[in-house]
Amino acid sequence: QGLRRDILRLTLSEHPYTCLVCDERDGCDDYQGTIRKAGVTTGCQYCPKNGACELQRLVDYLGIEEVEFPIVYRSLPVEQDDPFFDRDYNLCVLCGRCVRVCHDVRLNGTLTFGFRGERTVVGTAFGKSHLDVGCAFCGACVDACPTGALYDKRSKWEGCPDRTVQSVCPYCSVGCSLNFDLTGDGLVRTTPYPNGTLNEEQVCVRGRFGVVDMVSHPERLQTPMMKKDGRWVQTDWDEALRVVADRLSEYKGDGFALIASPQGTNEDAYTLQKFTRVVMKSNRITNSSALADGTFVETVVSLREHDVPFACIEDVEKAGAVVVWGADLSVSHPIAALKVKQAQEAGARLIVVDSRRTKLADRADVHVQPRPGTDRMLMAGLLDHLLRVSAKGALSDARGLDTVRKVLKDTDLTVAVGATGVSRDQVEALAEVLAQDKPVVFLFGAGLALQDTCRTNLFALADLAMALKDGKVLPVLGESNLMGCLDMGCHPAVLPGLRSVNDTTARQEYAESCNIARLPKNRTDRAGVVRGVEEGAIRTLYAVGDLPRCDVFKKLDFLVVQSVFVPDWLREVADVLLPAAHLSEVDGTMTNFEGRIQRVRRTAKPLGEAKPDWWICSQVAQRMGASEFGFRNFSDVFQDVASLVLGYEEMRAPRLGKRGRLVWGRRAGKEEGDGRRFLRFTLEPDEKGSSKGRPFTLMTGWNLFCYRNGSLVEKVPGMDRLVSAEQVEIHPADARRLRIRDEDRVRVRAGDEFAVEGVAVVTE
Repeated sequence: QGLRRDILRLTLSEHPYTCLVCDERDGCDDYQGTIRKAGVTTGCQYCPKNGACELQRLVDYLGIEEVEFPIVYRSLPVEQDDPFFDRDYNLCVLCGRCVRVCHDVRLNGTLTFGFRGERTVVGTAFGKSHLDVGCAFCGACVDACPTGALYDKRSKWEGCPDRTVQSVCPYCSVGCSLNFDLTGDGLVRTTPYPNGTLNEEQVCVRGRFGVVDMVSHPERLQTPMMKKDGRWVQTDWDEALRVVADRLSEYKGDGFALIASPQGTNEDAYTLQKFTRVVMKSNRITNSSALADGTFVETVVSLREHDVPFACIEDVEKAGAVVVWGADLSVSHPIAALKVKQAQEAGARLIVVDSRRTKLADRADVHVQPRPGTDRMLMAGLLDHLLRVSAKGALSDARGLDTVRKVLKDTDLTVAVGATGVSRDQVEALAEVLAQDKPVVFLFGAGLALQDTCRTNLFALADLAMALKDGKVLPVLGESNLMGCLDMGCHPAVLPGLRSVNDTTARQEYAESCNIARLPKNRTDRAGVVRGVEEGAIRTLYAVGDLPRCDVFKKLDFLVVQSVFVPDWLREVADVLLPAAHLSEVDGTMTNFEGRIQRVRRTAKPLGEAKPDWWICSQVAQRMGASEFGFRNFSDVFQDVASLVLGYEEMRAPRLGKRGRLVWGRRAGKEEGDGRRFLRFTLEPDEKGSSKGRPFTLMTGWNLFCYRNGSLVEKVPGMDRLVSAEQVEIHPADARRLRIRDEDRVRVRAGDEFAVEGVAVVTE
């Protein structure tokens, strides 16, 4: 230990060590009080890491009481220009942890060592700002730093937390495990949970720096409010619930609709759909995700009915090839993108199929860019090629192959090349990778699911996976609990358990379980709700999820908004506002994109008078005479779910453990692959192509920088520097023809009623 002491003394000679060897440091807190009326902190300890610094622990462990070497203060300026964290390299001991975690774990390469000898310093290449070099601001370097050299701006001077609670990130559907650090009853920071289910001590900018400001934001709805004589007035829960119950009692049946939030818990979603179908006698139940429109949900149900093999993250880690199809994971689901990059580092081939050039495409072994909307033709060409060249490629227990061959009779690689605009060399390279006798995982995203041809796209992709010896698909989609929201039945096409409403047995079991004569038949997705309001078919709306900004809601007789944030435009059209608790303020469960059920824990008391969504809805139901909504806590709701949904019956929410329970694709009640059969798809041309005067294809991005009617870009300081809420990307060729340059303000029109404005970004 003598050698270790000397090395540490040498290290401390270039580090401010007063707080480390001071004789009075044990009683320092006692000396910091003053007789002033205003609270003032005095003393010599100005390091934000005080109490959590690893050097302090090492000095105590090695018993260092003095440093014989003269101190050398480097006098480096503190770097505060970039968002989210400050960098004081005067406190840096050049351990290299931040550089290594950036290079070896996050695979970003933002940080490096600069200069040599006594001038050595950690920084970016050529001294550029972190923004300029493409830093993801994941915070991994901050979490790895043993001293106060790196520290996030938001909690820099909050000190050590009084307690820490482990729960789940509220944003995307990866379901990262986070530590919620609290001082008193207030949340001060979030950090990655060391033994996280998927993130394994890593997290993205939203989970690391975007939670605290949303939870404690002053614009949060904190008390129930009612509109009286055109003015908003605060009220108590009893009056607000009574008014809502009385008004909703007048609109039972088809005139009622409810929009749930995909950013609540499973218990919230289950209660909301049950209230809609059982109490309000309506099947107009949907959620606010963009995937609630179109055919995505019905397509996923079909995939499960055909026993299509679904993957989990562990499959990605073990894959021989990973195909990312129509997903910009680095933006939408960064930790999933990290898993893909780590799989590539472990030897897997990375294939990116996307009309856009994404960040993952820059490091892909093969990047295929088909013309927008032609993905199914590329899949068909690849499928035909695999079935022709590899007899062992087809699964022996998958039925319906003859039907697929009929669909492919006029298709081959040559046809696919002509239809998609992809070079033959690229298509053959992709086919060669898929034909290898190694596990292949297809991760697909919004680029496929939000197309008008969603059903054909996903059926063809599923067939492509089943044509391989070991192929699986994995949807990387949506907000934090989108899969759970759908699994609980918050969509007009499905019942709890993700069972189709067209399934007679499922309808009968649901009716018997909920003690109703029959299930309502009307079906309305999110877009249909807007149309129904405009046409007068829907007269009252219960909005728990986000609403699209639209004047049509002024036509409603009664609008209840139950949310965390309520924008000004929504206040103008609502009648009652009910404050919902933030996800970090409730107990419950969530289901991530794998189908993994995870435990959500209440980390702090809800702000103001906010309540969980399930509690608010069940209280309304009880005031409407529904006795079966007497839930006392989230466990009661979970037990109700378990009595109806296959796969939940053996689970207990408090005992889900740190890794949760994976239930996706494990409910069929039969051996894996027992019902596997190919799906029939069509290759008919898309008739919704460009029309006269409209020569462009609009591809909408996936915005996961929002939470319950609140925008992280607007409410979290620094987030607007990282992502633009109004950004229109355009190809250089089109930009030159239209004389558009970077940062020009442009307006894009699609149809007569839809338009979007934003800042132009010229990019391939």
